[in-house]
Amino acid sequence: EFLRLCWDMIEYSSKEENALDALIYRYMTWQKLLQYENKNVMSFKRQKGLLGELIYLSKMIDEKGIEVAIDSWAGPDGRDQDFLFPTNWVEIKSVALATETVHISSLQQLQQEKEGRLIIYFLENTTVGKDRVCLVDVVNTIKTKLMVNARYLDRFDVKLYKYGYRKKHENEYSNNQFRLIEKREYLVNDAFPKLVRGNVCPEIVACKYELSLAAIEKYRR
Repeated sequence: EFLRLCWDMIEYSSKEENALDALIYRYMTWQKLLQYENKNVMSFKRQKGLLGELIYLSKMIDEKGIEVAIDSWAGPDGRDQDFLFPTNWVEIKSVALATETVHISSLQQLQQEKEGRLIIYFLENTTVGKDRVCLVDVVNTIKTKLMVNARYLDRFDVKLYKYGYRKKHENEYSNNQFRLIEKREYLVNDAFPKLVRGNVCPEIVACKYELSLAAIEKYRR
């Protein structure tokens, strides 16, 4: 990693007008990356979760532009929702086709003053074939879109590292192919059934729960 860091800093700064500022910026980027070093392959569940977020991120890059899309991806930075926009927010869930419930991991996950959206991707693990989705392919597709903006390509790499994604594990991740069967979107407002700090007993400081997909159908957009 050290040699990669050195060569990358030299190559990056040599292409910029202000080489010293570029060198410092690149060093700070690498410092952030190395803070999140992880030697383990992500679990299958985590890979699937990341894939759902990246499918949505890729769509946002096309619709809202690079800077807005990358800046809005807040989950890897430790925020309660996956995407935070100026006027709304989005939580992404990736589930299997036969799933009847969706897992909510905290009292904060669906809590915001603004209305938001719960987006569910139904992803079925399958064999390699036409119209398949692979985590590595989606990562590379996004990186291709970001090639025109080196700084936001760096930010994307930092967020991937925070999530736990490592290039050295890409062979393992490539073995998991998915078919995107369906996307469902729900409006999360005050009427949406959810547990948040304002509607549970103060003695309850944390909880996880399951939402019935059938029960929230009327909130589907």
